[in-house]
Amino acid sequence: MRKQGFTLIELLAVVVIIGIIASLVLAFMQPARARARDSKRVSDIRQIMLALKLYYNDHLQYPEKGVVAMIGEPPKSIDPYLVLMPEDPGNIVLDCQPQGYQWWGNTGQAQKYCLWTCLESGAFFAGSPEGTKTLLSPPSGLDCW
Repeated sequence: MRKQGFTLIELLAVVVIIGIIASLVLAFMQPARARARDSKRVSDIRQIMLALKLYYNDHLQYPEKGVVAMIGEPPKSIDPYLVLMPEDPGNIVLDCQPQGYQWWGNTGQAQKYCLWTCLESGAFFAGSPEGTKTLLSPPSGLDCW
């Protein structure tokens, strides 16, 4: 009488097939994951812009940070409108420097700002009191364009 079950060769063949399918699925998911991280970056910039607009409505100026023409990170918080600044989800291509959310400093009358981030597609998403725009290179001043 013959025992029921799988041979070692059959089990190895199934494991190899599952491994190939898993690697194909992961390879096809990478672009979708990059687009999801870019969507989060765009959403974060819009969220920060909304907090800055609320701050402006109450104080008639934007928060001052650094000096004009100096790149830096956005304020750590814009209480009570945005208690913790969102963080970049990471995995940026090396061509994008500096990484994370950046902003042109704002002093004096504090009536402008430029906030931007590098997307994994290689473009830059920028926002200012004028609105948002996708750029091919980092913004070069407070007007973001």
